[in-house]
Amino acid sequence: MCRHLDEKSTEREFFLQKRILRLAVLFFLLFLSSNVTAQTTIEDVKAVARLYSAAFDRDPKVDGLNFWVDSYEGGRSLIDIAKDFYNSPEFTEKYGTLNDRKYVEQLFRNVLGRDGAEQGIEFWSEHLSSGTSRAKVLAEFSGSPENVDKTTETFANMCMVDGMWQFESLEYTCNGIISGSIEEGVLLLVDKRGEINDLVSTFGREPDVDRSGNGLNDSYSFTFTNLLTRSSIRLYLIVSGKIYSVYGDNDGDGIPNSNVFALADDADINLGSISERLEVEKKLLTEFDLFGQPGVLPRVANPRIPIGIERPPLSGLSTPELVQAGMAALFSGWIGGANTYLERAIATTGPGSSQEADAARFFMAFSQLATIVSESASDGNPSNLDRLSDALDLLGVPNDVTRGYFVWMDVPEEIDQSKLSAERLAEFIDEKSRDDVAFAVKLLEQVSSKFRSTWIRPDNDKQIENDYGDVLFFLGLLKLEQAFIAINDAYDLDFDINSLVERSTDDNPANDAQVESFLEENPSFLSLASRAQLARARDLFLLGAVTNLEQALRRIEAETDSQEDDLIRITSWDNDELSRTRSYLENIRRSVEVGETLIEADADGDQNKDLVLDLRRFFADGIDFRGDGLLPPVIGNDLDKSRPCLPDPTFNGVVISPNLDSTIYNEFECN
Repeated sequence: MCRHLDEKSTEREFFLQKRILRLAVLFFLLFLSSNVTAQTTIEDVKAVARLYSAAFDRDPKVDGLNFWVDSYEGGRSLIDIAKDFYNSPEFTEKYGTLNDRKYVEQLFRNVLGRDGAEQGIEFWSEHLSSGTSRAKVLAEFSGSPENVDKTTETFANMCMVDGMWQFESLEYTCNGIISGSIEEGVLLLVDKRGEINDLVSTFGREPDVDRSGNGLNDSYSFTFTNLLTRSSIRLYLIVSGKIYSVYGDNDGDGIPNSNVFALADDADINLGSISERLEVEKKLLTEFDLFGQPGVLPRVANPRIPIGIERPPLSGLSTPELVQAGMAALFSGWIGGANTYLERAIATTGPGSSQEADAARFFMAFSQLATIVSESASDGNPSNLDRLSDALDLLGVPNDVTRGYFVWMDVPEEIDQSKLSAERLAEFIDEKSRDDVAFAVKLLEQVSSKFRSTWIRPDNDKQIENDYGDVLFFLGLLKLEQAFIAINDAYDLDFDINSLVERSTDDNPANDAQVESFLEENPSFLSLASRAQLARARDLFLLGAVTNLEQALRRIEAETDSQEDDLIRITSWDNDELSRTRSYLENIRRSVEVGETLIEADADGDQNKDLVLDLRRFFADGIDFRGDGLLPPVIGNDLDKSRPCLPDPTFNGVVISPNLDSTIYNEFECN
């Protein structure tokens, strides 16, 4: 396919990374593709152009051609489009009112540029009299070998230029070729607008290249064809959530300094291997130097990661292909691509349930959890603060290759509070995380109990089976996370972060904030603010998390087929482990519903170390650390060892056992 291809605070940084990593852990519970390309080809576009020319006896204009190509990509057939042409005012004006024979004679003259032979005229006239529609006959004339040959030169240079299909430009040709191999992940070809032109994935494929020369295939070949020449290109490799830009040395000094290039006419280049092994300072080199290839034209580097890499082409992909593409993106850590593919797959199946729709919902739940850490490419509008890139823009994080992976990001030590306060940053991360978790729960709750899906793990080529037991298991974990969020919301955690940091980072140590003074200045901090949130947490915890985990365990235990390929399996558990797990969940439920319950006995038989909790009391009354005076006494930044470390070791009767006094007292030498 031819596409257009031109062109501080340490505390705050730690806080940001900690909250982001919390979500990343959920994503990688799933272990961190078939070539995936748009299905509308140049030949399809030429077929639409020929039909247009056949109907109106003139070449299509750019806007008209692209309108009908969009219609074709939307699922309409050439005959459907021919019907629209036939019923158009322009067609009526050109052909007038004709009987079947006269209509066929006019098609010969307008489409093929000649008078029809009697045999041919009779052949098509009989088809029309037998019920064949005039639109179908028009489409047949358009696609005939004679008309294809007649129009070959007219549409020979069909290219997409600036997002529009064109065929009259002589400035470009569409005959560039790039080939090579990748070891894993997704390789994206991006045009000068920052949009994905083509892509290839290793997911679901067998390796077909022996890179190491040991007789075993270990890499995957790729070939991008029909590329627009003399127009800027970039290549990006996405592996395990990292976005690498492919660079070359365009001035011969041995240092990779540009990731933008163009192809000369008739260029056919082989880059060899592209892999993480060739990474230099977060930039990827190619086995055969990019700018050492004949036909490669150097361009000025563009280190920014374009937001367009979150928007893969979708036209022509069926629902199963969208799911396959979404899984390929997910397992490569290309979260933007995964969300785009899977969201479309869900939309195409509608509100009902099917294996494809359930698979899309299941896998999108995981990609949704990692969305916050993947949205690093700037959209140029940080004032919205609705994605991670907005926060990074406001924080002054360089908009370059370091945004390819959140661990690489260089967060400034000093943050401009006028652009983004620490409080607003914390609010954004909390809002985003809770919204993403809630959406993931919603997706999993829509999955049918008949769900079953199999796929191949990219890291070891083992088949993995997912079923409804996995859905219940992850629902339990996510609702547990929601319960923790609700508990967090039940407490007053507000304080002036700016003032605290400014006092601790100025040049006067005497101004440094201390725990004692901080608690005095913030008397409501850690106090119980909302028992309603505790009640919500109770429902999420008991009716949600515990119930779903119990259901998952029963369902997995009841499976009669082999569990060796299951994502979540318990075949390695012995009867004691199964019994302990069931008992643990039952005891948690009892503690929430009834009150004081032995949750888990000490393995060595020491009853003083048994875990005994009254979770009913916790969810009903809460633990008001400030109102009930439950915080350890402090002097400055140290515990006041002249007084008991814990005023109430049971925390308002919630922790019956173990005796927290002994552990705390022995460690800190309190009275």
